[in-house]
Amino acid sequence: MITRKAAAAAVLVACALVTSCAGRSTEAPGQQTAGPAEPVPVTVDRDADPSTWCGDKPLKIGLADGVGGNAWRKISFEVVRREAAKCPAVDPEILYTNAGGDQQKATSDINGLVSQGVDVLLVMADFGPAQLPALRAATRDGVTVVPYDIDPGGIPGVDYTAKIVMNATGGGEDLGAWVGRTIGKGNIVFLGGNAGAPGSALLLEGIKTALRQFPDVHLLEDQPVVTNWNKVDAQKAVSGLIARYPQIDAVITDYGVTAVAAIEAFAAAGLPIPAIASLATTNELGCVWRAQRDAGREFPLFSVDSTNDMAQLGLRMGVAAANGKPVNPIESFRMPAFLDSVSGAEPPCDPSLPLDADFSSPLPAADLAALLK
Repeated sequence: MITRKAAAAAVLVACALVTSCAGRSTEAPGQQTAGPAEPVPVTVDRDADPSTWCGDKPLKIGLADGVGGNAWRKISFEVVRREAAKCPAVDPEILYTNAGGDQQKATSDINGLVSQGVDVLLVMADFGPAQLPALRAATRDGVTVVPYDIDPGGIPGVDYTAKIVMNATGGGEDLGAWVGRTIGKGNIVFLGGNAGAPGSALLLEGIKTALRQFPDVHLLEDQPVVTNWNKVDAQKAVSGLIARYPQIDAVITDYGVTAVAAIEAFAAAGLPIPAIASLATTNELGCVWRAQRDAGREFPLFSVDSTNDMAQLGLRMGVAAANGKPVNPIESFRMPAFLDSVSGAEPPCDPSLPLDADFSSPLPAADLAALLK
């Protein structure tokens, strides 16, 4: 039986054959070039042949979630569970922890999963670089560690095995550019997640970059507005913004639930609903848009989506690496456009499904209904 530490060494050797996990790249077999690892842009083939990433090694998978509990996190976990089931050698029981927004618990959760003997650890690193010591300790213990979606910083092959992260600045650029083109001039706000969320900060960075092309579009708040990714806090935040600023022409958010909260806050205040641009959209957002349109209060709506695909890609990366197959040390996922009412495509709405169903996820509608009931 191969030991865990020997397996980790095999992964690093495999990485070195193609792209060094410690930040060296190769231009041809046997020719390594010094320098930092560059992110490899990736998309997802949801039906990729499992033989390209599975292996024969028995593996126990764990997933450490920093701010779990919402529908998006539930869908991501289910995507991981289903993808892992494609590999007969992988234990079908995926261990899961939810730190509930508590950074200290996020660290102890990682340590706990390692002590339970996981071979592959997927991490939603909501606390960014603050989680690097825990990731590094798990890696030293021989666990194949793959952060996904949120970038914790650090060095692949040192702090963890490899990572698949959202191109958040690129997503912010796409959201900001759509808003700039749509409103032409005016004031906008950006609703983020929990205080200090790295993903929200990177999205805002991309938004600011895009808005340089639109000098008449002004960002009212220089930092992400904290919503904790829940409707109650988002409604309070937007109500405060409405009271503070007499004119808001567009709202950008990083979660469909907070986009709905913004719409409801403007409607409750008796104000026209501004243009809305978001990621991680929901069934409720499409249904609210249709209800407002039918009431004569149509507003422009846009999204970039398919964010649950990163969990699927992360699982594949971890299983492949644990089986000694070469993986890219850094993969960057740029979310495709999903909703754009300006182009004439109606946002989807299915009243028979839960409000927080995500139509851009890999799960069929019937499975979303069962998962989110």
